[in-house]
Amino acid sequence: MHLLSVLPRHLARFLLISSLLAGGWAHAASDVQATPGLDAEALDFAKSSIRATFSRGKPRCTGVFRHFSGDVRFDPSRLGAAHATFTIEVASIDLGQSALNQAARSRDWLDVEQFPDATFVSDAIVSAGGGKYSVLGKLTLRGKTRNVVLPISYTQTATGSVFDGVLPIRRLQFGVGQGADAEPLGIADGVIIRFHIVTRLPPSNTDSTDNAGPERDTH
Repeated sequence: MHLLSVLPRHLARFLLISSLLAGGWAHAASDVQATPGLDAEALDFAKSSIRATFSRGKPRCTGVFRHFSGDVRFDPSRLGAAHATFTIEVASIDLGQSALNQAARSRDWLDVEQFPDATFVSDAIVSAGGGKYSVLGKLTLRGKTRNVVLPISYTQTATGSVFDGVLPIRRLQFGVGQGADAEPLGIADGVIIRFHIVTRLPPSNTDSTDNAGPERDTH
């Protein structure tokens, strides 16, 4: 019997996350890694969004990523089988102004020509109680990968699920804006990525969808 299975739930969760942040990510995540068995839920792109917010002087700017794909497999009673992956087309960022969009896509910032996609891949999902969870995973942006912990809330609906998460990152850790004259422009290092993901339950008859793969945004 594994040690985590006999500890009180809150203590086991604390020890797991602490070990990941201390550098034991791969070993600890293997104790709760995803296993096959859950069907993918289709993303409802009309209701879902991924946004990045940052400070530019006093005002805050928000960019919306218009194109992304994802694969979500979640059951709160089977967290060992839960898993999520997202791929974001970074060139689809929309800051509301053409000049800002061009600057964000440039070589100094997101460098979309060399690094067209950003990805998030979960390693483990841990309950935090009250419909809240910690998603332990890897975020890759501009060719750099970092271990992150994404706190999310989960709500089950009659037709699927709703997930909301807020992930603070440091853009310079990913090389975003490293060669740009960002400080005089008042652009902060801290960026907040907000996920609002709405999914639809898989149909009861999955014969025609088993090999369909992740749904992709088309609008």
